[in-house]
Amino acid sequence: MADLEENLERPPDYGSLQFSVEGQPASLQSSSSSRQEVKSRVSKKLEGVQYLLSDDVQVEIRWFIHERDRYESDAAPDIDNILKPLMDALCGADGLIVDDCQVQAVSCYWLDSYDGSQRLEFSIDYSPESWVKKGGLCFIHLGDGLCYPLPGGLSVRQSKFMTQMIKTMVEMRDEFEELDADYYQSKMLMPSQRAFHRTRVASEFEVLEAEDILN
Repeated sequence: MADLEENLERPPDYGSLQFSVEGQPASLQSSSSSRQEVKSRVSKKLEGVQYLLSDDVQVEIRWFIHERDRYESDAAPDIDNILKPLMDALCGADGLIVDDCQVQAVSCYWLDSYDGSQRLEFSIDYSPESWVKKGGLCFIHLGDGLCYPLPGGLSVRQSKFMTQMIKTMVEMRDEFEELDADYYQSKMLMPSQRAFHRTRVASEFEVLEAEDILN
């Protein structure tokens, strides 16, 4: 498993990353300022990461906390309540994934921290070929809420070519489904890159209409 800090430019080819964040997590019921503080700590750890994982991921979180704080205090949040704030912290332009809909599986457990300190250790497994560079990244909206990532650094002609190719593949998928093909048969005609619904694309990402690019 690779250390995130040693793989800032691109994810390692064997599909596994880890990093740790000092301090305690926030509960879903915590104040917005507490949740934001945790998100800021995670974002700080992800500074310098130049890519987003763009397909399914599996996340494991290990929360190190002293046993006394878990059992003899009511200050420590429940395991199930800390997950959503932590998943949100991994998402978006400052995160490691586009949206938490990509999280196919998640496990979270606490371990005894004998010295009394708290920290969170993250392990993330992913498809090694499915990632996009953050620099200049935007999304193409093809209608019906369907969006695809469009990498930065492309010329106008390259952007038009890629957009047209994606648009054509989606249209072919739709036509194939009209021939009574099921979703999984039709999926073979789609781009290998994961599609996202418009509501799953965070506001900090630019979303362009396909027709505006092609005209």
